[in-house]
Formats: sequence, C-alpha cells, structure tokens
Amino acid sequence: DFKRSGRPLPASEHKSSTRARAIGSGEHAIQVMSDIDDTVKSSGGAKIADVYLGGIDTRYPRGDFYPGVFQFGAELSKAGLQSDTSAVPLAILTARAKEFKFALEIKPTHKICSNYRKRGENGWGVGSVLYGSVREWIFQEMMAERKFQNFEILRQENEREGKKIRGYVFIGDTGLYDRQAGEMMCESYPDQMLAVFLHDVGAREG
Repeated sequence: DFKRSGRPLPASEHKSSTRARAIGSGEHAIQVMSDIDDTVKSSGGAKIADVYLGGIDTRYPRGDFYPGVFQFGAELSKAGLQSDTSAVPLAILTARAKEFKFALEIKPTHKICSNYRKRGENGWGVGSVLYGSVREWIFQEMMAERKFQNFEILRQENEREGKKIRGYVFIGDTGLYDRQAGEMMCESYPDQMLAVFLHDVGAREG
C-alpha cells in the first residue's frame, strides 16, 4: 500500500491549504519522480553477501509489478492539468548502479517504460532516468544523498529546458532510504515539493 508520508517531511504541515490548491489545478504540470525497486516492482528481498540488491520486499516474487502503480504515476502527472497543457514525463530516480547499466539500464523498450506509456495520454511516459553507483550499493546509507543529488540534477534540467513545473512529487518506498531522500527534498525545497508517497514494505532503514 502507498501512503502519503507524514512529517518530518516539513512542507505541507504549515501550508496545507496552499498545497491543496497547488497540486489540484494550474497551467503548469507536476513533475512526478519515482524509485523502481520495491516501489514499482518487487525486489524479492534478494541479497548477495548480506547486501540487498534492490530492496527488502519478500511479499511479492522478484520482478513482479505492484498493482495500480503505473496508473498512479500517470494520474499524478496529469492532476489538475488544463486541457491545453501536456503532462511532464515521469522521471526515475533509482539506486541502480550506473556501472551496471549494461544489465540494468531502463531503456525506452523496457517493460517499465512501456507500461507507463500504456497509462499515459498524448505520448506521456518515462523521461529522464537518473542512476546511482556501486558506492551506494555497497554503502547503502548513502542512497538518500544520491537520490537527492539526482533530484537537483533533474530540477536543473527542467530549468534549462524551460519546462513550466508547478511542483514535484516523489514516489518511493519504506525499505532503503527513500524516506530520508524525501525529507531532504522537502527540507531544501519546501515551496517546490508537493508530496512524498511511500510504498509501505516494512522498514530496514537506520
């Protein structure tokens, strides 16, 4: 189950009415950002030498997509858009190591991308994919910092490309440091973060 994260994510507590309007309607689009493992699909809790390969969820078989997750991302991306405004492609912030992209790269032909396209309108689907590194795979407590850095890279990309972004929404899970990543986003950019949603897979984080 997905749940909207409570605070310490600070932004919406003090601006609840403003944020309800912001996420609900406007000329500008929402940039949805999503993790993959244990957020979109189950990691199966697989390990090598007691190090999790992608997450902790053993409730679903490894590789199974979670029910409704693609529609969830699509609906958030087009929330409140006016008829003449296009949704911004979903961005992926993943801890998957860029050094292993030969095996783990999320290409346009990947099932994840094709499933998002099926739920979208007017060619909507996956846009930017930002990866982690082997360092975070070994020292997993660094995953939050990496995802926050990738969020900042994405913001800069959107600014360079002149995209009109109403705000940002991050979708992650409770397993490996997405909560901390969401906290960093909200603390650093309280006026731009609209929401953080976490898939409840239990907790392994410190």
